[in-house]
Amino acid sequence: MISSGRLTLNRTPDRVAVSFNFKTMHTVRWLLTVPIAVLGWYLGLIAALLIHWVSERLCPAEYVVSGLCYAPWSSFVSNFSLALGASICGSLTVLLPTLIAPSYRGRVALLAFASGLACSAYWVFHGVWVPVAWAALAGAVTLWRIQTVVRHAERSA
Repeated sequence: MISSGRLTLNRTPDRVAVSFNFKTMHTVRWLLTVPIAVLGWYLGLIAALLIHWVSERLCPAEYVVSGLCYAPWSSFVSNFSLALGASICGSLTVLLPTLIAPSYRGRVALLAFASGLACSAYWVFHGVWVPVAWAALAGAVTLWRIQTVVRHAERSA
């Protein structure tokens, strides 16, 4: 067995096994909170693009002009995909880091929400405020629910 602080390497004749101790896994989970929040944003973006792509593909041929869909419902679906994607972005940006964090989940949720609002200020200054409003609303609802669950768990313990 070879040990170098946090990482232990067990050597046997037939296999090599690497095992992490608790402190290492704790650190890895803390380091993953930021990339997981960014992943939540990308998942929301992919959901919005997927909904929009499906709606464009389902457009009847008589409503397609120059490759664009002018069906009566196409603007509604476009707005819906934007709102749903932004809501998924806001919600997952708060939820995923909270789930991956090993402790202080209420604080992590609050920090993720505040960071998401700060990052979305860029889009507000460029006039794209509707998706920011949807994302902020979904993130606030997710934050409220996480805070409620955390408070209930603290009272029960």
